[in-house]
Amino acid sequence: MKFPVRIRLLQRHIRLSWKIIGLCAGVLLSLLLVMHAVYDVIAPFHPINPLVQEITIGERVIGEWKYAGLDDQGRIKFYNLYQTVVIPAKSTTFAADGDYVIVRDHTPTILTVEHRSQYASQLGLVLLLMLALALILFIFIRMRTSKKKGRRSSLERQIRLYLLQRRIRK
Repeated sequence: MKFPVRIRLLQRHIRLSWKIIGLCAGVLLSLLLVMHAVYDVIAPFHPINPLVQEITIGERVIGEWKYAGLDDQGRIKFYNLYQTVVIPAKSTTFAADGDYVIVRDHTPTILTVEHRSQYASQLGLVLLLMLALALILFIFIRMRTSKKKGRRSSLERQIRLYLLQRRIRK
């Protein structure tokens, strides 16, 4: 079935608008990738992840606890005003003052840790899953109700209107 020029132009306009949206999204993604590469060139040793931190000797890790490097046996040392704590080199966490950090890597002068609150990460994950589920359910319900009510897009309405007018004229 061949539609008149006006409807064909409208169909072409809708296809063209989706192409423009896709092109803009591609350009935006490319721009973000270029910005990320430029940032890596400008600050190569600065981690992108805000939870990861590189700490040198004498810097704070948790509260008043500071990194003291490695002892003579290769264990990791931490100290505060009152005491010194030594943990094994293969240890993956350091907990003090009711908080903890995940030890990612260590050298005699640099300790790479990831600050993470156990409660916040679990709560964030649960909220993210609930949001995703709610979005999927909303889309599913919306699609089912629109099919039941017989809703159509504006293009479909215009095509049906044109066909109805054409039948009336005959």
